[in-house]
Amino acid sequence: VLLLPVDPDASARSIAAGLRQRLGVEVGVIVSDTLGRAWREGQTDHAIGAGGVQVFEDLRGGTDAEGRPLVVTMPCVADELAAAADLVKGKATRRPVAVVRGRADLVGALDLPGARSIVRPLERDMFRLGADEAYAEGFAAGAAGLMPPEASPRSGGLRPASAGPAA
Repeated sequence: VLLLPVDPDASARSIAAGLRQRLGVEVGVIVSDTLGRAWREGQTDHAIGAGGVQVFEDLRGGTDAEGRPLVVTMPCVADELAAAADLVKGKATRRPVAVVRGRADLVGALDLPGARSIVRPLERDMFRLGADEAYAEGFAAGAAGLMPPEASPRSGGLRPASAGPAA
């Protein structure tokens, strides 16, 4: 059994600090783990800890190649780098480390926000509930008159297909 670090951001910062001191180069470190994703089959690696590397590349306020304004574009580059590194490491090769080059612009101070800042606050988490819990919450809201009738669970509008026939 291999346990994850208690504080993956602190672990990543510690590793980055040690590498910086020993090698004399400024590096960032991402600690990753595998997860599945809502609405998608398969798994990918994602950042669970980050030290000395920006976790987001905030492009809001800029423009795309066609000159259109970027309003919400904020890639989670820590997750993208973790996934790219896993392509080299592989899942079953016993190769726990990959060196990613070409994004030195993302490397910075050791006190940059870590991977913990990637997790959505509960009030913005669209997947905080399982299907049964979401159905029950929607049903309760419909029964309390908080939903228009066409969206009521009784009409079948909110009931997941896997939940069986509507009541």
